[in-house]
Amino acid sequence: MNQKEMDKRLKAGEAPIDLAIENWRDRLDHEHEWADCPLCTVLEAKDKGCEDCPVVTTGLGKKGCEETPFYRPYASPEAWVKAMIEFAEQVKAAMEKKKK
Repeated sequence: MNQKEMDKRLKAGEAPIDLAIENWRDRLDHEHEWADCPLCTVLEAKDKGCEDCPVVTTGLGKKGCEETPFYRPYASPEAWVKAMIEFAEQVKAAMEKKKK
């Protein structure tokens, strides 16, 4: 998905975490133009910072993405993207658990 498509889907009400997972899967496929993080996009539009991001509010990250797989070194770009997909899925599961 490209940035324009992501923005359109966010405006239509799609969940930012679902779009984040899709965005990382697109990167793994190497077939699509990449979009910015949907979670960041939504927060920036609301003039909010990382402290309001699900990565932080679920307890999976302490300073936004700084202590997540996003900034860790990996043996290959593919390993990094796979780690980010797994992490985004963990964030989604934690968000769903927190709702209950």
